[in-house]
Amino acid sequence: MYAPVAEMPGGVLYVVVSTGGTTGRPSELLVVPLAFADHPSRFRVPCRFDGHDAYAVLDEMKTIRADRLERRVGALDEESMATIEGGLRELFGS
Repeated sequence: MYAPVAEMPGGVLYVVVSTGGTTGRPSELLVVPLAFADHPSRFRVPCRFDGHDAYAVLDEMKTIRADRLERRVGALDEESMATIEGGLRELFGS
């Protein structure tokens, strides 16, 4: 499974981790911001995006309206998404 990466106003990139299980176009999305600076934290999960090292900042996950995303800018590969999913399982204790 590839995870789409989208940009919000201001240039912040977010990984879409859930569309809420709806079919068709969802009105809300669960997203995790991507950071490119290495600031060690238990909740920063390493991943790769567009050939660069990045970090999914899990403790800043939020739900947003889908129309707030300006455009899709790419996707994370399966390995990066699996790392994020593992971090989310650890975060939520499941």
